[in-house]
Amino acid sequence: MLRTSWQEVSAFVATVVTIGGAIFFLIDRFAPPPDGRPEPSPSVTAPSVTASPETTAHPRCAEGAICLWPERGFAGKVWVWSAGVSPEGGIPDYLKDHVGSFDARTVACFVDTETGTRRPVAYGDWSRKYIDIGRFGRVLDRIETRC
Repeated sequence: MLRTSWQEVSAFVATVVTIGGAIFFLIDRFAPPPDGRPEPSPSVTAPSVTASPETTAHPRCAEGAICLWPERGFAGKVWVWSAGVSPEGGIPDYLKDHVGSFDARTVACFVDTETGTRRPVAYGDWSRKYIDIGRFGRVLDRIETRC
């Protein structure tokens, strides 16, 4: 007789969701963009902090700062945060819960104040599509120096 408990069912569902999330992360991080061009290597340096979505290399923020853009592909009005220069805490209204891309040249902590979720940011972290479904750019509304 086959007998399945709710614990077994929930464990199976949790496993499927975890594996699916890991696969989504890997595809999201390493798959080429829809236009067929490969994602740039983080070691490629661009000359400025602004760039169009068609740029193959991502722009680099100044040392000791984090640059945030409202659109995917580093498009839109860039905002620059740095410890000791920018106030720790809230980000501009046009970026709250809408960070499309970022480049970090310092360590910090991205925060969602609604849920209290915190994401450590390491030197060299960047994302061309931080606003996509499941990404933290959809809830980011504060930057702090430490997590």
